[in-house]
Amino acid sequence: MSEMFTWIPIYQELADVLQEWESRQQELIAFLEELRQKGRIMISLQDKDQDGRHFPLQEIDPFTFYAVFNRGITDENRKAILADIKDFFGLIRPIPEDFAGIPVASNMSSWFFSRKAERKAGDIAKLWQVFRLALRDNARNDDAFWAAFDAALEVRRVNLNLTMGLFWIRPYTFLSLDSVNCQFLGIKLPSKLSARYYRELLEEVSKQGRSFPELSLAAWQATLQSRQGKEPKASGTPAVSAVDYTPVEDSYLDMGAEGDEEDETERNPEYSFEQMVADTGLDQFTLARWVRAIERKKQAILYGPPGTGKTFLAERLASYLVSGGNGLVELVQFHPAYTYEDFIQGIRPESDGDRLRYPLKPGRFLNFIVRARERTGKSVLIIDEINRANLARVFGELMYLLEYRDREIPLAGGGTLRIPDNVRIIGTMNTADRSIALVDHALRRRFAFLALWPDEQLLRYYHQREGTGFPVDGLIQVLRRLNNTIGDRHYAVGISYFLRKDLSTQLEDIWRMEIEPYLEEYFFDQPEKVDAFRWERIQREVLPNA
Repeated sequence: MSEMFTWIPIYQELADVLQEWESRQQELIAFLEELRQKGRIMISLQDKDQDGRHFPLQEIDPFTFYAVFNRGITDENRKAILADIKDFFGLIRPIPEDFAGIPVASNMSSWFFSRKAERKAGDIAKLWQVFRLALRDNARNDDAFWAAFDAALEVRRVNLNLTMGLFWIRPYTFLSLDSVNCQFLGIKLPSKLSARYYRELLEEVSKQGRSFPELSLAAWQATLQSRQGKEPKASGTPAVSAVDYTPVEDSYLDMGAEGDEEDETERNPEYSFEQMVADTGLDQFTLARWVRAIERKKQAILYGPPGTGKTFLAERLASYLVSGGNGLVELVQFHPAYTYEDFIQGIRPESDGDRLRYPLKPGRFLNFIVRARERTGKSVLIIDEINRANLARVFGELMYLLEYRDREIPLAGGGTLRIPDNVRIIGTMNTADRSIALVDHALRRRFAFLALWPDEQLLRYYHQREGTGFPVDGLIQVLRRLNNTIGDRHYAVGISYFLRKDLSTQLEDIWRMEIEPYLEEYFFDQPEKVDAFRWERIQREVLPNA
């Protein structure tokens, strides 16, 4: 671990310096405003009173100050903000090379206190008090600290995030009780956090022999592996029995942004409708109709034979839908072994020495909607090759929710599920794998189906736009004749094979090693049809200058 956790020295140094700034809160806010004007990604610096009027923030706690660079922003932005902070406070520790194992605050709920309309006198002071006492040597054995901890929990919008803030400033002393750590460590949280519970938990987890930063990093690595479809590593959980079952907390599935803090999440690049038309080569009327269909149904499937650019188009549609907003775009590919447990939630066995645990893990879709719910902009999940999995089995309760988007439904493994209104789903379906006619009728009713057939004019458009100089007329004629011979548009040869700037030098290899093997499989009992489209037969037609 010697090459990890380079963030700890400067985080701890900043805490030592910041504890003296309680009486200078407005200077801290002015500094943050300067960073905002400088172009840094910043938390909201606007407060709101009982009448709904906004005005500049007048007070701030140290944990919220830390949340400025511990949110869902890029590492480059975090380093840039830390560099400004280092200059402002005259810190000597270097800027971190990594942020391994750091839990981050929600971009939509970064404050550790509520708006002025709901804030009580003394709320900010309670947070400064627990902050200062946490920096004392042996703070975990200090009764004054634990009294301040319970007092800080009384502040509206302070709960488990207090443990995260304490981890930021003293990571070897305090463990963050964020959802990732709790699931990894098998921690069953009480209905209400208290100093007594947290104190006893710290002592129990400390017995594992690994530091809290190491545990936090291991937890996040296990979560990442799970999202990528790998089994997480054994956690070393302090299990109390040989077999332990840890359900997903309801709050994990249902949580949303707390309060009304202005959304300061990084915005997606602007991607106009005109740019989408130019990138895809499709006519604007078709694209406009498809966008309307996605907005009407909130989920759609692009279907057609291989090589028609379905995934490319799905990505362009997603970019347009999230353009300028703060939404997510993610892609997951289905395959025959894909399951409900991978997509929604399921039990994943984990070993811990001679013990076996069966924690309930969220799947890719649950992870996606939890993060999408924290955004105000549209978020798009692209499901590539959607028909290669058993959809009725993979979707489970989602089949109901796709049709009734305003409903909430209990999950078989515990908790409830509701699809946020800002979520869109775009699937791609290769009809050479399975015809659309074989798709479950109930599923067909829930999606808009957008057909994408081979369009030779797009081939012409691409080479004209890129200025390749490739003479496409002969190739287009051969492709039309070939697809007429195939006689089934679900198995037609698409144009994406030939969308290359270096097509003149690559065409022979593409035809011999990709097109001919495809034809040999399709016409396995009609070799004469394959022979009619061998490279030697069509070479002079597609490359007249060869």
